[in-house]
Amino acid sequence: MSDLIEENLENYRTAPLHACFPNTNQTHSCFQNYLGKHMSHTARLKNISWLVSWF
Repeated sequence: MSDLIEENLENYRTAPLHACFPNTNQTHSCFQNYLGKHMSHTARLKNISWLVSWF
């Protein structure tokens, strides 16, 4: 039984994009936008040495 579950998890795929059903990939796009925003925000905050010397 557990072999079947593991096999299903390895072969798991999301539904392809279809213009009639835009919500199928909405979660994926939203999550990618969330990650992109926070990764760029983190990258901007890493080099704040000029800000520390300013104060």
